[in-house]
Amino acid sequence: MNKILKKVKIQKSEYKYKEARDLIEKEEALNPELSRELAECYYKDLELHRDFSYKKALDILEKIEQDSSPEKTSQLLGAVYKRKWEYEANVDDLYKSIEHYEKAYNEHRTKDEGYGGVNAAYMYDVLANKIALSDKEYSEILHKKAIEIRSDIINTFSTKKDDPWIYHTLAQAYLGVGEVTTCKSILEEANKASIYANWQIFTTYKQLKSLAELKGITDLDFLLP
Repeated sequence: MNKILKKVKIQKSEYKYKEARDLIEKEEALNPELSRELAECYYKDLELHRDFSYKKALDILEKIEQDSSPEKTSQLLGAVYKRKWEYEANVDDLYKSIEHYEKAYNEHRTKDEGYGGVNAAYMYDVLANKIALSDKEYSEILHKKAIEIRSDIINTFSTKKDDPWIYHTLAQAYLGVGEVTTCKSILEEANKASIYANWQIFTTYKQLKSLAELKGITDLDFLLP
């Protein structure tokens, strides 16, 4: 099983999602880890029709049992529903994304390391901006909720930089509370401390750019390496 997983991760790093799926689906029984890999290889594959790929990924994740890493499953569910929201603009998917990201953070804080939390905060801001004209009071409540989550992440993880993703998580948290200079310094620190795959850099910087737009931050120099 470990050999299969290693091969799958190599295929994923080269964006060969079909080949990775073929390797996994040859297995008679899938453990939760391989199931998550399979779900990821469906929802990230842009060669598949998104109506199919998102549904397939969700079906796989929702069938996982005896999960030793439930935070990872919740994180992935949050990610798939976020993609569905971006694709269909169905507000139900937005709420479901928040629900799963928050579950990862609230129920498995140590293992989640702020990843689910910072994404939940981002989705709260997306929702807040969407309803700002129709319900200003509720919109402000959502923005405050997002700030509370980010502040908690900063207080909890700002000195625990033993995982490369922590830097990217903290960068988003600092930007979300308006500390642009600190966000930039964290990104600079990350580039010195770790080597990131292209997809990791793209994912983080795409969300940072989107978050800056949500917050009305027009000077994007902090995104420069």
